[in-house]
Amino acid sequence: MSQKICWIFGATGLIGHHFMQKACENDHYQTIHVFSRRKIQFSHPKLNVHIIDFRQLESALSSIEPGDIFCCLGTTMKQAGSKEAFKFVDYFLPTEIARIGKQKGCQKYLLVSSMGADPNSMVFYSQVKGETESEIAKYQIKYTHFLRPSLLLGERDENRMGENIGKVVMNAINPLLIGPMRKYQAIKGETVAQAMLNIAIKTPDQKIFLSDEIKDWS
Repeated sequence: MSQKICWIFGATGLIGHHFMQKACENDHYQTIHVFSRRKIQFSHPKLNVHIIDFRQLESALSSIEPGDIFCCLGTTMKQAGSKEAFKFVDYFLPTEIARIGKQKGCQKYLLVSSMGADPNSMVFYSQVKGETESEIAKYQIKYTHFLRPSLLLGERDENRMGENIGKVVMNAINPLLIGPMRKYQAIKGETVAQAMLNIAIKTPDQKIFLSDEIKDWS
């Protein structure tokens, strides 16, 4: 690829919106494609916003030039309404993006996953996150990185009561989580976004990044 191109999925979310802005402001990428089901409240000369039907993902991406992939898609069981709907957003879409990206020659794939991601987990959420990572890894995109943040801090469009309570608790105990416990510290969405950009630019060999490592890369 003669110019640096990136694809962003999930740009209306906490991390994705920060990442989109940072990618536009950084000189590394000259062309930025955002794929969304609704309008983006942001504009920039480098930014190309594609309003798409995610159930027709392959046709939506067919004419787009390959680039580095940044997947910040994610939902909750409450938002999704069912396990099937949750898996569509958190498993099917990220893995389908990887499949299409591999076919088109994309060289980098960075996914915002979650702490505790494990396909063998007894917790449905963590199990799906782990299955998603495992499936994406099968496509062997040259540089594949999974970011596993702990509780995310920052303002969201939607209200998540349980998460809001968790933020209050974590803000109180974050200073106590030091040394090996640092990986459990809550982390700002903007911090994760900056780390994603830095990791993509420097392409380390490391595949998985926990909260403490994400902070080190921000």
